[in-house]
Amino acid sequence: MKKLLLLLSICLLTLITNGQTSLKNHVSATFQPQDLGIGLKYDRMFNKVGVYTSLAYGNYKFGNGNYINDHYKTALGILYQSNDPFQSFLMIGITYHTYGERDITGIEHEINENVFKPFSFEFGASTAIGRFLPGFRMDLGKWEGCFELGYIF
Repeated sequence: MKKLLLLLSICLLTLITNGQTSLKNHVSATFQPQDLGIGLKYDRMFNKVGVYTSLAYGNYKFGNGNYINDHYKTALGILYQSNDPFQSFLMIGITYHTYGERDITGIEHEINENVFKPFSFEFGASTAIGRFLPGFRMDLGKWEGCFELGYIF
């Protein structure tokens, strides 16, 4: 399923960008503090509107030896560049999560059941500082944040 979503994301970006002019590309490294996840995000802008896709991987570790391994998160969404002088971007997208082996014995009641739902929505924002693009995204269903630092081509 992960490979299918990644392939669909790439195909969507290819179809949208075919024959377009006046484009900007952004590539970002991402970090998710909750599961110490790292990943990549790619944005493609068409004037003031664009699309993004991202993929991240991490492992949750709890203080009592419990864990949730192999958390993959992929996202697909749209960006809007505001008219402010700071070149700010707003993002909204859909996310898909998968989880591998887990041991949450004794802490099941402490974990929100929404955590294991595969689909969710996220929102975010970023602003350009020269050619660098710091930003954040927040998964609304899981209340899971993601920091990113990108470069504008």
